[in-house]
Amino acid sequence: MTWFLVGGDLYTAYTFVAVPALVFSSGALGFYALPYTVVVYPLVFLVLARMWSVSHVHGFVTPADFVRARFGSPTLALAIAITGLIATMPYIALQLVGIEAVLKTMGITGHLPIIIAFAILAAYTYQSGLRAPR
Repeated sequence: MTWFLVGGDLYTAYTFVAVPALVFSSGALGFYALPYTVVVYPLVFLVLARMWSVSHVHGFVTPADFVRARFGSPTLALAIAITGLIATMPYIALQLVGIEAVLKTMGITGHLPIIIAFAILAAYTYQSGLRAPR
């Protein structure tokens, strides 16, 4: 299951839009994405496995919940929540660019299809959250 989830995480619009654009604009510097993925994912699995188990036991839903309980600081928890929201915005925008490219390839043009795609994405995220694969 984890293999499929990591595959779904890696092979997104980031892989097919952002990385080639970075390589095109900056050259070989853009190839950092390959070793980055190889190095970061094992580290993430080591750290986040423990964070998930603690969060599961205590019923934490967001990293801000975890930080509030661990450090007892509502201000730090708010900063973590805001940072998470701001950091997620470019990724969602990139996914919409990828969806738009797919729609254009299929011959569907105009703003209405991308608005519908955004509405579906927003409804799914609202219903399932960013932690949907549980």
